[in-house]
Amino acid sequence: MKLPETNQDLLVLYRVDLKQLGCIAMKGLRNDSMYFDESAFEGFSSDVKSGLGFLSVEAGRSKRRPSRSYGFLHKSFQEFFAAFCHSCQLLDGEISVDSLILDRSLFSKFRQVLLFTSGMLAQKCEAAVKALIAGIATQVNLEKIPLEVAWACINECKREGNTFDKEMAQFFGSSLKLKMIAGERFMRNIKRIFVAANIENRKYKQELNICLRSYRTASHSSTGVPPHTAPHGRAM
Repeated sequence: MKLPETNQDLLVLYRVDLKQLGCIAMKGLRNDSMYFDESAFEGFSSDVKSGLGFLSVEAGRSKRRPSRSYGFLHKSFQEFFAAFCHSCQLLDGEISVDSLILDRSLFSKFRQVLLFTSGMLAQKCEAAVKALIAGIATQVNLEKIPLEVAWACINECKREGNTFDKEMAQFFGSSLKLKMIAGERFMRNIKRIFVAANIENRKYKQELNICLRSYRTASHSSTGVPPHTAPHGRAM
């Protein structure tokens, strides 16, 4: 979005203020609150509080100590600005990908913040989002986070007119070193399924379940019986 008079990008013009607003937003999310008092804006530009128009203003209930409280119009706005802050910090070198993904809450309670961050980085810097996907792949390999989080982050990398999200899916697949199921050949097939499902816009969970069922019901070359039959004594 640009100013019609000067053709200047609004995100660039108000980047510092929006970043400050994002810091407040993330702090509020951690405190399970969408509302803030005047103290939350200490040291920040006055535009953060009233000039940007993203916060609602409410009068305090105390008659003895009249005050104002400020809040986001919707939680999704709060998550968006928190993600904007994270993306700016990554691009400015204030934090690293490693330090960001060490925050386990981004993969659960604040997952939407991580998804927004992935999408913003994809729009701004391919190297930055690639580093983020690589870091997420490392956590998946360590079984620290579920695979669907990585899938969701890659989906946020979709950009009109190119195949960047598919490139990220291929990059992520090449970074996987899953240890849940033995057999290098089988793991190569898992990676192919993940990449193909993304390229063809299919649900990867459904494709993975089909593959796992085929694996469990096919006779193993060493035992002569399907993997499911060996421990259970019966077919699936």
